[in-house]
Amino acid sequence: MLLTASVVLFFFRHPPKRSSPLLLTTMWSPLFCLVLAGLTACCVSLPQIQYVNDKPYHLMQNMECRGGKIYEIDQVQDIDECKAACLHRNCRAVNLFQLGEFQFKCEILAYVNGYFPAQGAACYISYV
Repeated sequence: MLLTASVVLFFFRHPPKRSSPLLLTTMWSPLFCLVLAGLTACCVSLPQIQYVNDKPYHLMQNMECRGGKIYEIDQVQDIDECKAACLHRNCRAVNLFQLGEFQFKCEILAYVNGYFPAQGAACYISYV
C-alpha cells in the first residue's frame, strides 16, 4: 500500500514534460484514471486506534497476532461485532482477516505471544 501511495505521489510531483503529448494523453486516459481510483480505494487504511470501553487497541496492519484464541467470528458484517465479542471476553487483541473481496473474519485473543507478517490481516492489540 505504501508503494502504491509513493507511485501516485511521484506522478503528482513529477508530471510528464509538455514536450511529450503522447505520454500525457496516455497517462491521463480514462483507463489510467480508473486504475488510479482503484488503487486509491484499496489503500484506505483502518483506523490507527479502536476503543473498546475506553481501552485503546492499536493497529498493526498486515500483521497477525498469535496467542490464545478464545473466540472466532466468520462472515463479519461490521467491526462492532468484533468489538462486542472482545468486550464480552475481556480480550487482549483482535485479529481481522480479509478472506475475499467482501468477506471478513475476526479472532478474539485472550493473550498474545507474538505477531507475524500476514497479507490481508490486521491486529488490534491493547498494551494496557
